[in-house]
Formats: sequence, structure tokens, C-alpha cells
Amino acid sequence: MRRREEGQVLVMFAAIVIVLIGVSAVVVDIGMKFAFERRYQAIADAASLAGAQELRPTPRSAPVTGPMQQAARAEALGIVLTDLIGTTTDPACNPAADIDCLVDSGHYRIVIKTPSPVCVDCDVDRAIQVIVHDPNFSTNFSRLFGQTTWDVGRASVAGLDFGKNYTIVTLRPPQPVGHGGGFDVRDIRIEGGTHVVVSNGDVGSNSNMEYSGTGSILILDSGYHMFYYDPNPPAWTPPTPADPPGKPLASLILDPGYVIPPAPTTHIGSVAPDGVGTPCETAAISLVAPASTYKTYLPVISPGVPDLSEITCLLPGYFATDPLTGSIQNDAVILLNDPAGHGLFYFGGGFTAKNSIIGGYVPGAPGVALVFPQSQEFNVNTGGVGETAIALNAGTKFPSGPGTEAAPALDFSNNPIVTNGTTPQKMTLMVTRDGACTPVTPYPSCPNDGANDTIKIAGNSVLYLAGVQFMPSDNSSINSSAATGYIGQIWAWTLKYAGGVVLHQEGSAADGAGVMRIDTACSPGVMANCYP
Repeated sequence: MRRREEGQVLVMFAAIVIVLIGVSAVVVDIGMKFAFERRYQAIADAASLAGAQELRPTPRSAPVTGPMQQAARAEALGIVLTDLIGTTTDPACNPAADIDCLVDSGHYRIVIKTPSPVCVDCDVDRAIQVIVHDPNFSTNFSRLFGQTTWDVGRASVAGLDFGKNYTIVTLRPPQPVGHGGGFDVRDIRIEGGTHVVVSNGDVGSNSNMEYSGTGSILILDSGYHMFYYDPNPPAWTPPTPADPPGKPLASLILDPGYVIPPAPTTHIGSVAPDGVGTPCETAAISLVAPASTYKTYLPVISPGVPDLSEITCLLPGYFATDPLTGSIQNDAVILLNDPAGHGLFYFGGGFTAKNSIIGGYVPGAPGVALVFPQSQEFNVNTGGVGETAIALNAGTKFPSGPGTEAAPALDFSNNPIVTNGTTPQKMTLMVTRDGACTPVTPYPSCPNDGANDTIKIAGNSVLYLAGVQFMPSDNSSINSSAATGYIGQIWAWTLKYAGGVVLHQEGSAADGAGVMRIDTACSPGVMANCYP
């Protein structure tokens, strides 16, 4: 009985040894596979980074050209071939177009594409995808189990990634509609055939954008994007025409924390005297002079002679009530600096105008800054007799030509009114924050969400708003029927463009050189996005 048991133990031991040898053999092959995958990944990463260097246009808005793409493919191909087979070229692989070729007697397959078919954080036009594929990786011990070859390969995408350089931002997060499903995802609305042309800047929305009316469109420079946040796919519904393409954001765009000047209640704003020899007359004469670009937009008695009976000049400070009431509401308005150069106008009771508004017209000198409580209005409804203008801090660049804008306004402590950050920009229009309306999820308790409508610019007026217009809790609207308008950066809760005109918005152009990096599109966890 004991001998029979000993024999069974020997049989079991032999079987276990065979299994262990088989498992060990497979483990050896798997280790070899992982080692070669690491090698192929290193080759693909090096090749994609080198190739993407050829796709770095200067400036950022310059398009990627065909010769640049061919140079990128050739550079990447040379690195792959050198590391795999010790040569820089192969007749089977032609970088004149996207590459998909077999080399070393079919041992390796090389795929190189630009623009990259996939990209998470980079621009596909400035990215290149490289695949190193060994479809017949020879096994050793795994042959015992019928596995003579394995399919082994790795992929990499590298591209140029610029930091987001927003020119237009809307902060309202996706809002539930009623008590049912669906979300309100229309923070930016472009209506009536209006063209919004953004130069040197991206557009960002904490929800989405909508076109309404034939010909309405948002146009961005090459290399810039429309970024949006939407946690409820399907996320981006391309407008008609389907441009610009949308790029999703992983998190909400936050209030940048720009400091809005408090109400300067110890400095009271006022209507300036307009008699002979006053600063108001001096300013008006300079603005209607034959060489002035503003002369068309102010009332005159005769060429070069302003009609002061139809012009109101304001001095900076705090206005508890709207300074334009009664008969002067139809006057053209000139915003003056005080003798110390201060230019902060805080309209605590709102401001309604029906004619031209001009401030910050001296190039390079301190300009003006207008602040409005979120509960009041800046309501400009021009379009009366004659041409009108809304020109703030335009300097000699008004209406759209070469020249120099005004410098940032000074507050009553002689501090420039600018954005915070490494590259401060002047702030021109500001609306105070509504503490309940902040970009958070779930949707904030925001009782005035539909009522905030402080900035309303409408009518037949030539428009030039230099610098940053910062309205973090305002549903702003720009509705001009003039031919063109020029605006700097806009931050708002929601934003509507209308009027069927061409509005130009200029970014800060502080792009830098960008960062070349490996993109996550072909990371091991999502290799199916890239690997053939």
C-alpha cells in the first residue's frame, strides 16, 4: 500500500515539474515581449518627438505646410530605421506621404502619419504618430503550447502643446433644464449673420456655443481652438458650418480672480464744465481736429469746431446715480482724466447713453476704466442722427488703423488697473461679481442668473474696446449694426453677439514657443486608439 502511494506521489511530482517548467518558459517569453515593447516604445517616442520638431511654425498662427509634414515624416523615419535595422532610409518607405511600409524582409512594419489621427492635448496638425510593429515576434518556450509568434508593437504621438490663450471666455457651467434631462449648453450665442473674428487667441466656454441665423460664424486663427466643458456626452455638436472644431475640457474654467476696483466713494465723479478754455473744450477741439480719427463721431458747429451744447464731459470718480439724465442723455460723452491722471469711473447708478462715448483717446497716456455694479446697466443704444462711436482706450488705433492704444487707467491710489499675472493687461469695462454665480458643479444657486444683463451695447456705432472686458457674472450682449468693431478680451457669464456685422477680437499674443511633449493618446492604457 505504501509503495503504491509513493508511486502516485512521483507521478504527481513529475506533472507539477512539467507544469512549472511550462509556466517558467511562458514567463520567460512574456518577459522578452515586455522588454521588446519597452524598446519599441522608446524608439517610437524618440521618433515622434524628433518628427514633431519639424511641425513648429512661427508664429503660432502660421499654418503647417506640406514640406514641413514631409520633413517630419522623414526625420521620424530615419530614427526608427536607425534603431531597428541600422540604416536611415529604405526604398519601401517614402516620406512624401503618410508611411505604412514593411522593412527588414517584412520583419517590421512602420507607420508614420501627420497630421496625427489622434491627439488628446496637442494640435493634430502639429503632431505626428509613429507605430513600430513586429507582427511576427518569435517565441521560444511558448512554442511548446503552439504559440510560435506574437503580435508586438508600440505607438507614440508627439506634438506641440500651447498653453490656452483665451480671448473669449464664458463662465456659466452647464445648467439643468427644468426638472427633466438635458442641459442648457449655449453660453456663447452668435446671431443674425454676425462674424466674430478672433486673432491670436482661443475661445473657452464652460458649456458650449450656438449659431443662429444664416452666415453667423466664429473664426479663429490657425492653431487656436474652441474649448468647451460638458460632462454629459454627446458633448460637442458642431455648428453649421462645422467650424471651429471643439476641444473638450476636463474641468471648468475658473474666474481668473482679476481685481475689480472698489467704489471710490471719497472721490465723487462729476459733469465737467464745458466753457471756453476748460479741459472739456480742449479735449473736444483735439477730437474734432482735421487729423483726428474721432472727428466724424462728435457734433460740430463747423469743421474743427465742436458743438459743446451737444457734448458732455465727465470727470472720474464715483457716480451714485446715472450722470446722463434729461436733455443730456442724447449728448456725445467724453471721459476725461482728472489733473492727476486718474481715470476710474465707477457708475454706481448705471450709465445709459444714446450717442458717442469716447475715453482713453491719448495714445500711450493713462486711459479710462469703467466699473458697474452687477445690479445696474451700461446700456449704450446709439443710432441717432449721424455716425456714432464707442471708443474706450483706443488711442490712435481708432477706428481700426495703425497707432498706439492708451495705457492702463490709474485708480485714485495711482495704481494701474490691470489684470493680475505675469503679463498684466489693461482692463477697460468691469462688472462686479455676483457671489452666488460662480463656475462650480453641480450648478450654482444663482438667483440672478437670468437677470444679470449689465453690459448692453447696441445700435449703429463703430466699436473699439481695448484691453480686457471683465464681466464674470454678467450676461453681456454686443449688438452693433455698424460695419466693423474691435474688442480686446472678454470674460462674461454668458455672451451674445448680434447685428450682422464683423467684430474683431484681439488676443494678448503671449503664446511663447509652446511645449513639445508625448501625448497621452497612445499611452499603454488606450493603445487601441493608435495600434493597427
